Amino acid sequence: MISSTMKRNGKVVNKPARRGSTTTLGDRLAVPVSSGYTLRVHRPSMQVIRAINAKALELHPDPEPPVQTVEAVTGVVYRVAAPDDDPAFAAARKTYEQDVERAQAARAEYLLDYVFRERLTVEGYETDEARAALVAQYAPERAAVEQYGTLPDDMRDLDDWQFVLRMFVVADAVDYGAVTLAAHKAFDVADVTEDELRARVTFL
Repeated sequence: MISSTMKRNGKVVNKPARRGSTTTLGDRLAVPVSSGYTLRVHRPSMQVIRAINAKALELHPDPEPPVQTVEAVTGVVYRVAAPDDDPAFAAARKTYEQDVERAQAARAEYLLDYVFRERLTVEGYETDEARAALVAQYAPERAAVEQYGTLPDDMRDLDDWQFVLRMFVVADAVDYGAVTLAAHKAFDVADVTEDELRARVTFL
């Protein structure tokens, strides 16, 4: 059993049994969060995974590694990868590694944004009416944040549901880490277990 129940602001919500943990449920990944809700990250199809990863790479490609020019005895000039241990390329190598990390982080953020928008639901709030009720429940807290805080641009551009989801439902760093882990597991086609494969096969 993943969660029990608790009351929050007068409403009954899911109480996480293990905060921030993820549990595989077929094509869904359950993520109990500290605010008392349980999120479901739904696995995309393999073709969707490939398409999203391709778009992420298109938007945030890896940088070109440092190169050096080498002139052959024939006079032909070649561009080859700079040796890792060459001190002359140490600064360029460090910059390259930093740029790779930035590109990887940007692709991970793109994937996470897609999951939040398209592949994530809150248990018990799957309908438009239920989501609207939850948005209304957090309206006073949102008003306080907007009055006393300065929101980043990417939060200002969110619709009401996404704002509540990212600001109040997924409340702290552990929650975000758990959702990020679930998102990566959902996109990891190598994460399929033998038990899951056997469950799909029927002998006639």
